[in-house]
Amino acid sequence: MIEKLLQDKHIKVTKQRVDVLNSIMNLEIPTIKNILDNNKEINKSTIYRIIDNLVSNNIVSKVIDENNEVIYILNSNHNHYLKCIKCHKKVVMDNCPFDHEIDGFQVINHYVNIEGICSSCQKK
Repeated sequence: MIEKLLQDKHIKVTKQRVDVLNSIMNLEIPTIKNILDNNKEINKSTIYRIIDNLVSNNIVSKVIDENNEVIYILNSNHNHYLKCIKCHKKVVMDNCPFDHEIDGFQVINHYVNIEGICSSCQKK
């Protein structure tokens, strides 16, 4: 799958690019620090260049999380999450209300963070 993502954008498939993309896909919180820690065998500047290339080719997006930290998400993993502010449980929303035209705007990309209190925490 990763190789196909790169090939579809006419980006040369390298072990380093595949490793960085694997990190973005598999890390619970794919921050730059976590990506660097997960790929210690790759030069730090190379990882930054790979991520910049992935972002500029619309394979990966930068998202600001609830801690004002930049996380990287794979664009094909289009999910929205509900996050409980008490227990930090995350639930994937089944559908996206923004996958269409809104007020004459063709939606190209978007990021949504929804925080609240889950039903379990409300009962406490």
